[in-house]
Amino acid sequence: MDTYRAFLAVIISFAILLGYQYFFVGFDSQEAPIEAQVQGVTNEGSSGTVPATQTQLPAPQVSSAPPVTYADARDITVENSLYTAVFSENGGALKSIVLKNHRETSAKDSLGKEVVNSDDSLGYPLKFSWGSAVGQDLYYKSTTDRVSFTDGKAKLVMEAQAGGGLVIVRTYTFDLNSYMIDLDISVQNMSGQPLQGIAELHQVNSPFMKGGSPADRFLFRGPAGYINGELQEIKAKEFAEGPVTLQGNIEWAGYGGNYFLRGIVPLEGAGVSYTMQGTEDLT
Repeated sequence: MDTYRAFLAVIISFAILLGYQYFFVGFDSQEAPIEAQVQGVTNEGSSGTVPATQTQLPAPQVSSAPPVTYADARDITVENSLYTAVFSENGGALKSIVLKNHRETSAKDSLGKEVVNSDDSLGYPLKFSWGSAVGQDLYYKSTTDRVSFTDGKAKLVMEAQAGGGLVIVRTYTFDLNSYMIDLDISVQNMSGQPLQGIAELHQVNSPFMKGGSPADRFLFRGPAGYINGELQEIKAKEFAEGPVTLQGNIEWAGYGGNYFLRGIVPLEGAGVSYTMQGTEDLT
């Protein structure tokens, strides 16, 4: 993505809002898994908050264990004028977004463009964790099995019991005519003890174009972010020696292809650290 033309077609963003205490943001990408954490902190002065520094944070690790699933977990479909999305009660994750105005191929009978190319064995985007206190694979019970729009807006609320007096509430907010999806994650700590560790929002991603594209020779594909007023693009070879971390003012961070970008947009000033890890093979 040498210029913005590489991702003008679609930007699907997730605006991250603060929970009760403080909130980091992170995401994983993968074709061989690339994991990226966009981490930010806000010190609200309540118990369990930490100073706004990332210098001592450990790099997240890619787990080889398959995701935990629940047999009775439901899939919740959300459809607006631009896409059809599917969210799962397994981890509260995003399983699919199929774009209505873009196609997989130029064929007349081509299906809409899917921008979540993952599966059950690899896991899905937007799972949340907080150190060892809150795991990624919680069962998030949805308050509804059907999402309806009223006055152009709709909400999906999902709640999980994390144990130890912790309740996690996810609220997705959708606009009828926008690709933007707001995500508010509220961590309710009833234990009376401060939370330890790092809160992370995870992404899993494979290249958007199956089989590659001739444009791959000229355009960047992989994790990227707009940090400290500059576009940063991380090539796969940079992960050979381990995780890569970028720090500063993060306006957005995500995984981009030739024409699409799926990214995270933290609240202004909240994103301060972006960590990625993976392998050389991104094809």
